[in-house]
Amino acid sequence: MRRGRPDVNLQATRYAAERQFRLSLQQRHDLDAPVVGDALDDAFTAVGAAARDPAVHEDFKETGEALGKALSKTLNEVAAEVRKAFDRSPK
Repeated sequence: MRRGRPDVNLQATRYAAERQFRLSLQQRHDLDAPVVGDALDDAFTAVGAAARDPAVHEDFKETGEALGKALSKTLNEVAAEVRKAFDRSPK
């Protein structure tokens, strides 16, 4: 699978999400387009800046690793309990 430049993909995704979100808000709440657009632009700009920040990448990496370890431990404990339950059942 060919992957494009992450910053280009992020920007395209940002613009599409912002446009869809703005339209949805305007239709549901009859909001002022420039105000909504400015607020969304600020929010997505902050998300984009965070995505390019190496410290944020490291935090997400550490969080993902911790989540993976916790999930693995939990599933192993569940599997052990299931094995115990089946070992006790009459044959």
